[in-house]
Amino acid sequence: MACVALTSLMATIELEFLHPNHRVSLDDEKPLKSLLHKLSSLEAFVKKEYNNAVGSGAPIRRHLLNKIRDFALKVEDAIEIQLTNILQLQQKAHQGELHLHLHRSLQQVAKEAEELLKVINHHSLPLIGCSEAAASSHPHNIIASSGGSLQCSPQFEEEDIIMVGEYFDYHLKWTREDLVYFYSSERIVVTIVGAPGIGKTTLCKRLYTDERVVSHFDIQAWITIPPRYNGNVQQLLCHLLQSIRPTLNEEIHMGSTVSQLKDQLHRHLKKCKRYLIVLDDVPNTLLWDDIHQCFPDDSNGNRILITTLFNDVAEYISKDWEFIKSLPYLDDDESWDLFSHRFSLKQHMTPKFEEIAKNLVEECRGLPRSIVVVADHLSKCNYTLKEWKKIEKELLSLGILHRDTQHSMK
Repeated sequence: MACVALTSLMATIELEFLHPNHRVSLDDEKPLKSLLHKLSSLEAFVKKEYNNAVGSGAPIRRHLLNKIRDFALKVEDAIEIQLTNILQLQQKAHQGELHLHLHRSLQQVAKEAEELLKVINHHSLPLIGCSEAAASSHPHNIIASSGGSLQCSPQFEEEDIIMVGEYFDYHLKWTREDLVYFYSSERIVVTIVGAPGIGKTTLCKRLYTDERVVSHFDIQAWITIPPRYNGNVQQLLCHLLQSIRPTLNEEIHMGSTVSQLKDQLHRHLKKCKRYLIVLDDVPNTLLWDDIHQCFPDDSNGNRILITTLFNDVAEYISKDWEFIKSLPYLDDDESWDLFSHRFSLKQHMTPKFEEIAKNLVEECRGLPRSIVVVADHLSKCNYTLKEWKKIEKELLSLGILHRDTQHSMK
């Protein structure tokens, strides 16, 4: 959860402030980039903690990971609130005050991130740096020089891959069939398409860690594409090579040309019996055009699993509608089931608590990520009606619970 929270926070900062279509402009982007640098270092620590646990059986220091998780969740909530206030306020004078307040808040966030890094260093844990040289030494922490972070072979916690709903079960079953049991030995590209927060990545996580899937493929690789993919094919290929599981035996030369990296990736995948590649959050067809020739089609059941927001991207890549899965919104019962997975109402609570919770869940309009936001907010507040009503008012006034349902897919 700590890694997911940090990834979400960094994506929010990139999207809201640094993306070409950002909603709010800041006079100076240097503090933001400095903050992203610190957040990347925290993310590197979290990933290394999990990698050490997996590789050597070392115990995970949950207290540190929980500190980082809570920090990231708190900061993202604060940013969303301040951004909404700025966008809703029409008076330019007051907007200036809010911009100043946001700028100061981001400075404070950077200080808190610095304090967390000091705590980690105090525990004598070497951090992976975010410079290109340092990043090249570790496959799980290569930071893009521009456009965000490519996340490789993530570690999944059980709470991150909870799924509910008849249609989720349906898509899980049939997508697994396409990956493992479908009769065709040709290379197949399966694309999952849907609104932000609908559960595309969650579905892929379930499949990626499914025992039947893991045992079926000789090599698995996963990368998450940043929202601002800028056509840096060299970096993308390096990430693909470094995310391959089992670990690639050949040395990866960061200075290699695009042609050399393509040849190395193609050669390595051709050696294996069967591979599964996951490309999460593919933003456009350009990315697919850049790399699809690297994936050999040797008639041995190779599979590529892709998620995207856009129908036209899905149709361009998968070609056959049979391998395009469009995820629906949850119905009322499924929405409440998901909320109940994340948060259990105490027996001693009055019906008023349940009424508030159901009102908020209904406002999410079947969007899983928003339902999780509601559950996480309520789990952090005191069990008093006053506090719950305060949370209800804040979430409803911000309108963030159903914001993602308003995205239109191309």
